[in-house]
Amino acid sequence: MGRTAWGARVSVAVALMASCLAVAASAQQASAQPAPAGSTPGAPTSTDLPTSIDRVREQLSREPAIRLDIQPIFRVEVNERRPRYWDLPSLFAFEAEPRGVSGPWHQQFLGMTTPDEARMYGPMNSSADTAQLVATGLAFSGAVKLVTAGIDRWRKGRREGKARAAREEVDGALAALEAANLAAAQPN
Repeated sequence: MGRTAWGARVSVAVALMASCLAVAASAQQASAQPAPAGSTPGAPTSTDLPTSIDRVREQLSREPAIRLDIQPIFRVEVNERRPRYWDLPSLFAFEAEPRGVSGPWHQQFLGMTTPDEARMYGPMNSSADTAQLVATGLAFSGAVKLVTAGIDRWRKGRREGKARAAREEVDGALAALEAANLAAAQPN
């Protein structure tokens, strides 16, 4: 901004401020007139009010021109959907991350500070070692699935065996009751 534009803005601001101060001073002089006798300072008189109290009382004493005997009904309609949680801003949404979110920082640090023999998989540098590790992991997970399926089958068979034994016991008791009823019903 050039010096002339700055000076013009300052002079406009000073002129505006001076006019505001002049208006405030003239309003203060006008309000400094003496109050009528018998009134407290600061209390409005009937001549200071914009409307006449007598005229308001007269209008209130008249019969109203319109009478409403019904209760008014107010309706509100909102045509907007409620925001879902993914529409709201997240508490953890930052404008800029201090570092990459999923960068290799930890791996780089381990590479600089940990010897090869002490790393997670030892000095495994060839793809054959990696393939062997993957195959061993898959075989172990398959074995665990088979063992858990066998245990589940054993539990299910045990449960069904107990239920079958209970049914046979109830059937035997019912057969004994029926035989006792037939024996009691036959004449001797």
